Amino acid sequence: YLESILLNLVTNAIKYCDDNKQDVQIKFDLVETDDYLVLEVSDNGIGININSLFQILVASSNCVHWDIIIQSF
Repeated sequence: YLESILLNLVTNAIKYCDDNKQDVQIKFDLVETDDYLVLEVSDNGIGININSLFQILVASSNCVHWDIIIQSF
């Protein structure tokens, strides 16, 4: 599943890039904690409306790790 998630993130970063920015930037950081490895992903795309994000997450709630989503806000 990880490969699919990463491919989706990269594809969406390219697909929804900000036309006002010259380059598409995608950043992957791997952070090690005592208990976890955390993969942080960011890009310089246009973003997503917070209401739309929650609609998407609720629609796919059976496969979402809510603890991860909540920590990102």
